[in-house]
Amino acid sequence: CPRRAGVVQCYIKRNRSGTNKLFPEYAVYMKDGDRFLMCSKKRPNNKTSNYLISMGENDLKRSSRNYIGKLRANFAGTEFQIFDAGWNPTAFGD
Repeated sequence: CPRRAGVVQCYIKRNRSGTNKLFPEYAVYMKDGDRFLMCSKKRPNNKTSNYLISMGENDLKRSSRNYIGKLRANFAGTEFQIFDAGWNPTAFGD
């Protein structure tokens, strides 16, 4: 149970160097022991903010086994949806 596990403190590192200026990469680490948890990158050519999320450090390909999903914002950036790599429910109907 997560409540019994206690509070886990994390921090985020942003990489905006070189070619990452327009499409930065983010990595989430546990504060205790600097353990890597996940990373993301802003995806180009989208009308709204769109981020790819991966469990592999520096492995930011949609075709990768480490791909978790994506985070997408609405036009105003006030609402967010997260999509995983699973089945699309609209493709199968009710």
